[in-house]
Amino acid sequence: MLAALLLAPALAAATAIPAGEAAPVLARTVERGEVLSKADFVTAPVLAAIARNALSPAEAAGQEAVR
Repeated sequence: MLAALLLAPALAAATAIPAGEAAPVLARTVERGEVLSKADFVTAPVLAAIARNALSPAEAAGQEAVR
């Protein structure tokens, strides 16, 4: 019982999701060779390091997925 009380804060901190910045991410799985459109994206929180390099949906529209 005491161990559970001592470990609870550590477990909560370990499973916490870091706050992120809103950035466009793919809304579905995209296959290699598919051409992207604005409709393929939704906005979701991501790590700041990833959000910094994100293309806008308008910039990605018309590009072909390669991976």
